[in-house]
Order: sequence, then C-alpha cells, then structure tokens
Amino acid sequence: MLISLKSLDLVELLKINDKIKFQILYRTTNNFTGKVLYDRNYKCLLRTKTACKLINVQNDLEKQGYGIKIFDAYRPYSLQKQFWHLVNDERYVVKWPEASVHNRGASVDLTLVTSQGLDIEMGTEFDDFSEKASGNYSKLPKIVLNHRKLLKEVMIKNGFHSITTEWWHFNDSDYLQYDVLDYNFSDFKY
Repeated sequence: MLISLKSLDLVELLKINDKIKFQILYRTTNNFTGKVLYDRNYKCLLRTKTACKLINVQNDLEKQGYGIKIFDAYRPYSLQKQFWHLVNDERYVVKWPEASVHNRGASVDLTLVTSQGLDIEMGTEFDDFSEKASGNYSKLPKIVLNHRKLLKEVMIKNGFHSITTEWWHFNDSDYLQYDVLDYNFSDFKY
C-alpha cells in the first residue's frame, strides 16, 4: 500500500518550487560511498514547514543574484545504518542507532548557485570529510568565505541552524517537533 505524503506532512520540493536546483548524488555512484544509495524513485522530500522555510531562502537569495541547489533532504531511517557503517565518524554521520535530522525530513544539504544555476566555489565538494569542510575553516579565499557566510546567514535568518563540520548541512530549528520516518521512496504516493 502506498503512503500519502500529506499524511506524513511531507512535500516534494520540486512540485512547490521549480527554481531550486537538485543534484542528488546518492542516486548515483558519484558520492563518498561509491554506491547507489537511493533508488530511482527518490524525490526531494521535506516537512511542509521546512520546505516553506527553504523557499524563503531561495527567494531571499534570488534578490542577491543567487539560488540554491540541494544534494540531500529526507532520508529513510534504515539508510542511516548504512551511512554509519560506511563513515563511522560522528563528526559527519549520526551514530547508529540514533536518528539523523534527515530522517525527520527536517534537514537539507545544499549549496549556492548563480541565478543561472551554475555552481559557485564553496571551498570543498559536498561530503568532503576534511577540516576544510567545516563552516569555521578560515584558510580559504575571501570569495569562498563570503559565499559560505552568505549561505549560512540566509539559512539562519529563515529558521535553520548549521553544524560545525559541514558547511552544506542545515537543520530546521524546529526539527524536534517531527517524528523519525523510515519509509523508502517507493513507499510514497506522489
């Protein structure tokens, strides 16, 4: 039986804002694991209020000539176990059996892009597990530091908070109001 997104308070971001770009690397082997982790049915899902906050981020950035590109959003809880066994480093992955905010549909991994959707230099690639990936790392060109600062400021202004180890990762400040979900992408009715 397929589960309605509405019943879980999830929305497909592409259906409510087509200006946001997507590059879901976990649907490919081009990610830190070298494995396909998300099936072909993957859709970028977030809690409704989290998605609304993210749309506000996109709108604020558009006024400055930028936009966002999403790498990851909702992730089934059962996949968290795979992530932990592959990385096994609490700086980057929540220790199993704890749940990630991604498992609540209230976390997003993203970057800045130009208004034309082109990538902007952020100092590291997504899922870089080095000290350069830290939002506090300062030994980068000024333009990169400015890009990171802009992304962080706009995200915080719109109700998100960052983590110290990954410049791309932001949690909805209200994430604790959402339950952990363990539905695969093929379980949903879109």
